[in-house]
Amino acid sequence: MLDGAQLMAPYALTPGTGVVVAVSGGVDSMVLMTLLAPLHPHQLRLTVAQYDHQLRPTSAAEQAAVVAYAKQLGLPVQTGRWERSAQPHAGLEAAARTARYAFLTATAHACGATVIATAHHADDQLETLLFRLTRSGRARALTGIAPARPLGDLTVIHPLLAVAKAELQAFAAAHAVPVLEDASNRDLRFSRNQLRAQVVPVLKAQNPQVLAHTTRLTTELSGLIALADQQASQLLTAAAVGSDTVDWHPFLAQAHSTQQVLLQAQLRAWQCHLPQATQTALLQALQQAPGARTFAAGAVTLTVSDHRLHRVRVAAPAMTPVVLAAAEQWYAVPGGRIGRFATRPSEATEWALVPAGPLTVRTRRPGDRLVLPNGQHQLLRRFWINAKVPTWARATRLIACTEDTVVWVQGKERAQLFQVPQTDIIQAVLAFQTLTEGTTQPHE
Repeated sequence: MLDGAQLMAPYALTPGTGVVVAVSGGVDSMVLMTLLAPLHPHQLRLTVAQYDHQLRPTSAAEQAAVVAYAKQLGLPVQTGRWERSAQPHAGLEAAARTARYAFLTATAHACGATVIATAHHADDQLETLLFRLTRSGRARALTGIAPARPLGDLTVIHPLLAVAKAELQAFAAAHAVPVLEDASNRDLRFSRNQLRAQVVPVLKAQNPQVLAHTTRLTTELSGLIALADQQASQLLTAAAVGSDTVDWHPFLAQAHSTQQVLLQAQLRAWQCHLPQATQTALLQALQQAPGARTFAAGAVTLTVSDHRLHRVRVAAPAMTPVVLAAAEQWYAVPGGRIGRFATRPSEATEWALVPAGPLTVRTRRPGDRLVLPNGQHQLLRRFWINAKVPTWARATRLIACTEDTVVWVQGKERAQLFQVPQTDIIQAVLAFQTLTEGTTQPHE
C-alpha cells in the first residue's frame, strides 16, 4: 500500500521543510499530491505548482482542475503559464522542460521551499534509460534519474521512482483520485512517447520484472561510478606534476578502457569539454611517445608530449561590447552569434526571456551584479564562485545586461534564470548560437 510518509522517509527532511509538488494533472502527479497531502502542514509545508504549457486547447481547463483538487485537499497552489511568444519552432520537448523547471524554481524561491518533488516513476526510469542509450551510450547517462539531485540552491526529489505506473493507476482508481488525460502522451512525434508506446510494452511482455531490473541497474551503476571516481581521483592526484600537468606513464600498462575513464576524469577536473573524436585522438597521442600534439579546448589548450598531458591557459582576448539594438538580427560575438527575437530561433543553443529594449553583450566588469530568482542581489563574481566556474574561465564568459542589471550569463541553465525587474516588460527572447570549429561566422 502506498504511503506518503514512507515515500518521503529516505530523504530525511526536517519537519516544516518547504516542498513544491509539481502537478501536471496526470495520474502520476495527482497520486503524488494525494499521498503527500496528509503531511501538510505539520510534517512538511507543501505548495502545489501547476504549469500551463499552452500546447493544447484544454490546458487551461486542466490547470483549473488541478487547482480545484489541490484546494479540496487543503493545499496552497501556485500556477504559471508558458507564453506562446517564448515557445520555439523546434526542440519543443527540451524547451518545455526548461520553462517548467524555471517556473518550479521561481515558485520554490517565492514560497521559501528548498525541495521540489516530481512524480517520475519506475516506468519513467526505464524510458529514460532507453532514451539515453539511443543518444549517448555513456555510463553516466545510463544511471538514469537520480532519486535526488541539486538544482542551484534547491533539491529535486522523485519519491515515486521505484513505483510502477500500474500501481499508481490502481491507487487512483481505488481512492477516486481525479485524473486528467494528457493527449500529448499519445503524440508519437515525441521520442519518449514512441518508447512508451512501442518499446516498453514489448520489454514488459518479455519479462514483467524489467522495471525492477532497471532500478537495480541504475542503482548499481551509480555506485560503481562513484567508486571509479574516487579511484580515478587518487590515481590522477598521484600522477600530477603541479596543477597543469599529468604524467601518463603510470597508466600505460592499464587497459585502454581504463585509460579512457582516467582521461575523462581529468578533463572533468579541468572543466574541458571535448567531442568524443577529439578525446580518442588525445588518448592516442598520450599512448604514443614520438612528437607533440596540441588540442584546443575552449579557454585552454591541451598539449601532449612524452606521455604527458599539459594544460595551458589561454589569455582572454579583449572584447568590444556589442549592443543588440535591432530585433530579429544576429550579431557576431566570440564563439558564436547572439540576438533578440520575438520567438526562440530553432538554431539557438542557449536562450532566455529578457526585457524589451537594447541589451549590451560583453565580458565581465568589476562590480557586475545580478538579481537571483528569489529577488536578492548578488555580485557576478560571487555567483561564479558558487557555481564553481574556474577563475580562468570567467574572463571569456559572455554576459548580457541592461544599464545596471545582468540578465543572461553564457552557460547558465534556463531553470536558474535571473529575476527580471518587475518594472520591465518581458517581450523578447535573447538567443545565442554556438558556432563550432570550421563554421563560418555569418555576415550581418
